[in-house]
Amino acid sequence: MTEAEWLAATDPTPMLHFLKAKTSARKLRLFAVACCRTVWERAKDEQFYGCLETVERFADGLAADADLRSVFERTRKARRISTSGRVCMSYAVNKASHKPLSIHDVDAVADACAGVPFWAAKETPSVDFDAFRLSCNAEYVKQTGLVADVFGNPFRHVTVDPTWLTSTAVAIAHGIYDERAFDRLPILADALQDAGCEDADVLGHCRGDGVHVRGCWVVDGVLGKG
Repeated sequence: MTEAEWLAATDPTPMLHFLKAKTSARKLRLFAVACCRTVWERAKDEQFYGCLETVERFADGLAADADLRSVFERTRKARRISTSGRVCMSYAVNKASHKPLSIHDVDAVADACAGVPFWAAKETPSVDFDAFRLSCNAEYVKQTGLVADVFGNPFRHVTVDPTWLTSTAVAIAHGIYDERAFDRLPILADALQDAGCEDADVLGHCRGDGVHVRGCWVVDGVLGKG
């Protein structure tokens, strides 16, 4: 994959496979969680929301293997393709709870989540496959935005200068991460710039209007998370 192909991607699958040996299990798991969170409300089911939070906490080392196994067992009977957005979601959470987490598991999460908006809006079991494909493709485009936020641009690696890590910048990053307060990213950009950061990729990411989730490469860089 070239940088031009990366930037023009409308499907997360080739991006994820390109990253396979270049990222961490934590990052992949947080991307999977982000896919689920993006469509969760349309699945119209709170049954497995606690399971999703457990998967996210596991990614950050705040849940045990036994907790992750419990999520896997609770969601293991779900089918991948269904006329129910809720079943698609439980399947996605099941795949996100695999340990070890493979790139194919993450692909499966993205695929299942891409189908949620279509199935959640269905009132009859009939399927218009052209409409289904269009709906999924629209969700895949959104997922490429999640890839960009979590993993950054692998062709332009940015190293966080220790001099940028003032107590103010780190405190702001902690607040963003812990509270999911991504609207504060421009404030983080100001703090980093005050500390001497003039990296266009870092500042532009914080001040841009793209989607942001836990695992955001700038916030992770400031907090030293891999």
